[in-house]
Amino acid sequence: MRVAFTSPINKNLINLDWLKNILHSGGQSATTTTVGAANSVKFDVSITSSGASQGTYEFSGKNVKTDNFMLYVTFDAPDGTQSIYIVNNQLQKAWTYTNGQWTDVSSSYAQQYNTWKGTWDNYKNYLSLLTGGSFTYTSGTTTYKISNITVNPQLDDSLFVHS
Repeated sequence: MRVAFTSPINKNLINLDWLKNILHSGGQSATTTTVGAANSVKFDVSITSSGASQGTYEFSGKNVKTDNFMLYVTFDAPDGTQSIYIVNNQLQKAWTYTNGQWTDVSSSYAQQYNTWKGTWDNYKNYLSLLTGGSFTYTSGTTTYKISNITVNPQLDDSLFVHS
């Protein structure tokens, strides 16, 4: 698989397998935490299909390697509308914000958790060896640009609860 990988140091098209080999062979500082080893992670995902924007997601995850996983997702649609999704496995609760209104969707918590945790895990797997920068990949006519990757940001628990 060939992907575009940009970081503050390198802006070349590289082979992802080559990157993994470099990182596993000590090409990375032992003091640097990767996305895969982080306790909390933030990143944005911009999606384009056939050249048209499909919107941008901002993912914030906390306690990502524990049963107390919490996720806050903001989606900015191309038409300017915004949706927010909160999934809090610690409380077994979920909320959505659409059309200017918050809704408690905890009655379908398992479905919400499985959907959003699965999406989170897919993106996180692509980023597992990175420490920042951005990552772009294409599937068919759809391009995903993952950027603004932050490893171990301070995320307050109040972000993951709607009251």
